[in-house]
Amino acid sequence: MSYHHFSADEREKIAIGQAQGKNITEIARLLSRHKSSVSREITRNSGKRIYSGVEAQKRYSSRREKCVRPLKYTKSLEDLIFITGLEEGWSPEQTVGRLNPGISVVTIYRWIHKGRFTREANPYLRRKGKKYCYHGTTEKGQITDRVSIDERPKEVVLRQRTGDCECDLIVSGTGKECIFTVVDRYSRFLFSGKLEDKTATKVAEKMVAALEAYEWHTLTFDNGKEFARHIGIARALGAKSYFAHPYSPWERGTNENTNGLIREYLPKGSSFSDLRQEKLDAIVARLNDRPRKCLGYKTPREVFFANCTRSDACCT
Repeated sequence: MSYHHFSADEREKIAIGQAQGKNITEIARLLSRHKSSVSREITRNSGKRIYSGVEAQKRYSSRREKCVRPLKYTKSLEDLIFITGLEEGWSPEQTVGRLNPGISVVTIYRWIHKGRFTREANPYLRRKGKKYCYHGTTEKGQITDRVSIDERPKEVVLRQRTGDCECDLIVSGTGKECIFTVVDRYSRFLFSGKLEDKTATKVAEKMVAALEAYEWHTLTFDNGKEFARHIGIARALGAKSYFAHPYSPWERGTNENTNGLIREYLPKGSSFSDLRQEKLDAIVARLNDRPRKCLGYKTPREVFFANCTRSDACCT
């Protein structure tokens, strides 16, 4: 037996019947409906005091608008998710937020785990079941004039502006070549460059050359000795330098997360000897053009250049 929704006319007749003092059985007989259906309708769509036909219809229409049948799997939907999203390095969450394919993030993961897609999706997912490993806390005392991250201005913590960045190095499998990474906390925009060695002098020269076109407020480093010339870097950029606590990578979470994204292209243990700056620039551009949930699914490039300030006060 099929169920038919109440019409606006029927709802008005229910309201009139109640006003006339009729009981549910009498109203149901008048409408040729089962009394339990009438009872549910009155319970579901009554206002704070009385049942109104007009208000009941509004409640019904509102629920119908929110009730959207989920999309079924189609090959074209899979192509959209993979070709435009996952294969471009986007996570399922970024794919849904940017493309709005009509299904949820949970649905994409469910389809992946149940093998609904014809493609293998796991290679495109960020984490492969790995867990974070945390160490104890000790003071290295290797860098002079360190200022603790605890003393950073409130604006930095709250990500209220561009120009506050986190800095780190990614070392190759040989332990010689490396790349520096600098991430703006507000926009998540990434700067990176290859270094032939990780001496403090070379790191300082390369970082200043990459960042000097823009105005910076603060630089937050880890405790590696390669940042021993942090005062010179900060002075050249007109910024102040701060250091995270030893063995506390979560205090530079934006930088660590970005390093993890880079590692998808340059896995741990790989050599950087054949890595050209052009290839690194392509990786950086790919990440800077990836939509982020924390940015309202805008890209880091869009947000950075909409808010940054060039050192010559001309940001285009």
